[in-house]
Amino acid sequence: KNKLNDHFIFDGVEVNRFSRFTEIPRSTLGCYLIVKNEEKNIEKCLNNLSRICDEIVVVDTGSVDETIIKIVGHFEKVRLYSFNWINDFSAARNYAMSLTKSDYIFTIDADEELTDELIDTINELKYENFKDLRSLGLYLRLGDDNYPYGGRQIVKNSGYFIVFT
Repeated sequence: KNKLNDHFIFDGVEVNRFSRFTEIPRSTLGCYLIVKNEEKNIEKCLNNLSRICDEIVVVDTGSVDETIIKIVGHFEKVRLYSFNWINDFSAARNYAMSLTKSDYIFTIDADEELTDELIDTINELKYENFKDLRSLGLYLRLGDDNYPYGGRQIVKNSGYFIVFT
């Protein structure tokens, strides 16, 4: 006779065959942006990020153009905050990072975007819950330039940050 085990491992999670099967929780990915007067770039950037991010935190440091108008009510995953500029980028960055609650996070500028290949790779990693990922280097496009460049990373959100100014 074949006897079924009461417990088995599915995708790294122990499951009891007698309990109802529920969806396995997936790791979340968040991005934060610090912006000022980015009305020309913000929509394209947020549309790009919406393809992979569960959460997008936008911290505005005093826009006087239509940046805020282009954000409010147009992007489901975006949370918009204001930060009074005090001539300290680290303070704005630390504030933005503290608002980002996802399991994994990264930052991007409003005039940058993720390549389609990178979005595919990140979606695969998300499906695998970022298994064994400590950090992932990102190659981005600047505006309409098709030549990717590096300089950003996805990292595990530890909930606290030490940033040197």
